[in-house]
Amino acid sequence: MQNSRLLDLTTTDGLIVFNTIRELLINELQKHFFVRDRDKNDDDQKICNQAISHLKLELLISHLYIKNRTQRIKNIVSKIPNTTVMLLVKPELCDISLIKQVKTGVIK
Repeated sequence: MQNSRLLDLTTTDGLIVFNTIRELLINELQKHFFVRDRDKNDDDQKICNQAISHLKLELLISHLYIKNRTQRIKNIVSKIPNTTVMLLVKPELCDISLIKQVKTGVIK
């Protein structure tokens, strides 16, 4: 994969690129996506999808916060990342045989 198709938001350089494109996209898409009565929880997804399309990315890496069971039950809100995720736009680029399953179970 070419580095030009990868955006790593776990690095300072990646964040600089993303924040620049985010500002441009917010200004460009404000009338279409960011209406007053929208579900604001979808803003990151909309911006990421547009950034991926605009930059022609194949891979996006980012730190995220994902609630665990206790945090969901107690309705805890946090912005501190607790996991790193990789969004692979074209799954066929990934060799699944290299992925090691470490645990199985049900998300409650």
